[in-house]
Amino acid sequence: MRKALAVAADSDITRFSTPADQQDLAATPAAQAQLDELWSQVLEASTSAARVGNPWTNCNDADRRLYFDPLAVAPTGASTVAINWNAFPNRLNVYFGTAAGSPYGLSQLQLFQLADQGKLPDVPDFAKGFPTIPSQICPSLDWQQDKSQWQAFGPSGPRGWLDEYCEFAVERDSSGEIRRIHFTCENPEYWFSLWRISPQAVANIYSQVLGAVVNVDDLSLRDENGQIITDPLTGQPVYNPLNDWNCGTQIANGVGGAMHLTSPPNTIGAEIYLGAAATLQRNLPPQQYNAQGLVCCSQYGQPFRNSDPHIGFNVNQLVKNANMQVTLADPVGLYIQTPDFSQVKISGGIDPSTLWRVVRGRNAQQAGTSYDQILHAVFEIPPGIVPSRDITVAGEPLQWASQIQQTFHIALAAWGMPNSGPAPQAEPCVGSVSTPNPWPQLILDNQAMENYDPDAPLVNVPPVIKAGQTATQLALLVVDGDKNASIQCDDPAVAITVTGGYVPPGGGAAGKTGVFSTYVYVIDISIGADAQPGEKGIVAVNPGNQPGPACPGLLIVDSAS
Repeated sequence: MRKALAVAADSDITRFSTPADQQDLAATPAAQAQLDELWSQVLEASTSAARVGNPWTNCNDADRRLYFDPLAVAPTGASTVAINWNAFPNRLNVYFGTAAGSPYGLSQLQLFQLADQGKLPDVPDFAKGFPTIPSQICPSLDWQQDKSQWQAFGPSGPRGWLDEYCEFAVERDSSGEIRRIHFTCENPEYWFSLWRISPQAVANIYSQVLGAVVNVDDLSLRDENGQIITDPLTGQPVYNPLNDWNCGTQIANGVGGAMHLTSPPNTIGAEIYLGAAATLQRNLPPQQYNAQGLVCCSQYGQPFRNSDPHIGFNVNQLVKNANMQVTLADPVGLYIQTPDFSQVKISGGIDPSTLWRVVRGRNAQQAGTSYDQILHAVFEIPPGIVPSRDITVAGEPLQWASQIQQTFHIALAAWGMPNSGPAPQAEPCVGSVSTPNPWPQLILDNQAMENYDPDAPLVNVPPVIKAGQTATQLALLVVDGDKNASIQCDDPAVAITVTGGYVPPGGGAAGKTGVFSTYVYVIDISIGADAQPGEKGIVAVNPGNQPGPACPGLLIVDSAS
C-alpha cells in the first residue's frame, strides 16, 4: 500500500468528469456534451445513494455525512490521497495458496494458472472450477468449520474471480505462447452510459482497441430467440456487457477481449458506496481496528481482497485521525498504475517497458497528478520472442497473464478536507434491522432484465424520462421486497403503477454488499407535465410496514422541451 499527497481542486466543480477525462465523442461535440451530462448524473446518483447508506435492511449503517458531494461542497484546497493495491486477486492466495492454512495448498504458478483459466484441469479439486470455501470468515477465516457449512467461491461470472478492479484477456499463438494481454480497469457504468449516447461509438472503440471488426449487433443483448432487444426509451439496442468481445480471460479464434470490468463487485457504484461506508467510525478494540476488522464490522466489501479492506481502512483513518470529510477525487475512476518491471527479464536485454502500451487513459504526468490514470493497457510480445523461453518474471518463465498482472497496482484517489462539523461518534458494527424495508436498487427495461445473464454486472444508470411522458414495461429491482409491496416516487408529480412482478434470474443483488433476496416489479412510470427536472428517488413499502426513506438517484426526469 502506497500513498501520495497533493493539492486537489483549485476551484468549484460543476459536474463530474469522465474517467481520466476520456473524451470518446469529442469528434461530435453535441454528443460529447450529452455524455458528459449523463455521466455526471450517474455519479451524482451513486454519490447520493452512498451518502444515504442502507437504512432499509441494516442498522448502524446510515449516518454518512462525512462523505461529501463535491458538486454541493466545493473541494477547493482539498488534499489528494492516492490509494494503491496489487492487481492480482488476493483471495486466490488466501483461499487456495500455502500461506493462510488452506488445505488446497496450490503453488504460486498454479495460482497464476488458476487466475488465467478459472480452473486447473490436472488438479481434481479445481478441474471444473473453484472448490468450496468456509463461510466463516469474520472476524477470521475458520478452516476448521464443518465442511457442510462451506460455501461456493465467488464472485461468479466468466471473470468473476478477478475481483481487484482489474481484469484481463490473453491471446496465444498456435503453440500456446502468450502474444498479447489486454488489461482493463474501466467501470461498466461508463460503457452503459456511452452506449446510451452512441452504440456505434462503442463498437468503434471495441474495434480500435481489440484490432478486430466489431459491430453494434455483436454487442447487443438478445432474447431467448436470438432477437436483439430494443430499449423503448432510446429506440436503440440494449447493451450486453458480457458480449463475445468482453467475456472471459481468453482471446481465441479471433474473438474475445477485455474492454471493461465484468465481475459483479467491480463497479464504480460499489466503490463510491464503499468510500461512504468507510467514513463511519466503529466501536472496535484497538487490536481489531484494522483493515480486516473494519471490513467485517462495516460490511462494505469482501475480506481478504487487496482492494476493499485497504481502501476502506485508508478512508476510515482520514476521518478518524485527521478529522476530515472525504470523497472520491474527480475524475472518479479506478486506474491501472505503471508496472514495476524490475523482476521482468527478457533475453537480449530488451526493456520490458517497451512491451507495455497505454491504449486508453493517461499517465500521471499527462494527468497532472501523483498517480497514473490508465484505463486500458496492452502487454504485447514482439515477433521472435518466445515468452516461456525468453521472458522471466521473478525468475519464472512467462506462461500466464497474471504473472504480468502482479507487477502493477490499481489506484483510486480521495479528496480530504477538514470536517467543520461535530466529530463523528463511533458506532457498533453493522447489524440487521428486525423488520427490513424494501431497498430499491435500479430501474431498466423489463425485457432486458428478463434476458440479462445472471452473472452480468447490473449497474445503476438511471433511465431518463421527459416531463409529460409515460414509460411502460420497466423493471424495478428491489432487495427484500414483498410481491404485494407498494411503489411510489418521492416526487408526487411522478406516478408509478405496478403491473406485475417476478424473482429475477439468479436472484442477485446487483452489486451491493451481502447476499439478499430480490424481487422485480414490472412498472409503468408517468411523469407529470409539471414535474421538476432532476434525479428522483423510489420508495417501496411492504404490506404492514411503515415507509422507509426513498432510495435516491434511480430515475432522471428531463424537461419536456
